[in-house]
Amino acid sequence: MVSRESGHHRRAGAQANGANANVLARVLVMRGSRASIVDLRRLYATNLNGLHVVSLADVWVAAQLPGDLFSLAFDFIDDDGSRGSQGGGPKLDNGQFVKGWIDLDTRDLVWSENAEVGSQWRLKAVSTIVVDEIAEAAPPLEAGGMR
Repeated sequence: MVSRESGHHRRAGAQANGANANVLARVLVMRGSRASIVDLRRLYATNLNGLHVVSLADVWVAAQLPGDLFSLAFDFIDDDGSRGSQGGGPKLDNGQFVKGWIDLDTRDLVWSENAEVGSQWRLKAVSTIVVDEIAEAAPPLEAGGMR
């Protein structure tokens, strides 16, 4: 069962934990040369399997960076600097991104049962979300290799 509670309710609990809670509850969202720090406690929290989580789509909207969510690809960097797309792998597509949440207490990525994401996207302690335009496919070459 999924329930919603206000970000205000979560914020009150986090304030009781002191300065560490303030740092823990923030994620940097970067798109090109622009960046935004999102305070996760200000977003609506959902209870998912006993975890307090916020939607990754809500994090993107709260970042107030330009771009249509459905024309973007996403990557995540954890506190240790590891990336989901490490080793040159593809970034996470927007269809999968909208099926994810971030845990308010740990900043771990949590995925819906139907997300079918690889293990590289099950990052812990996410500090940064990197956003890029989806690379457009090159037009097909005509016969003989000419365009």
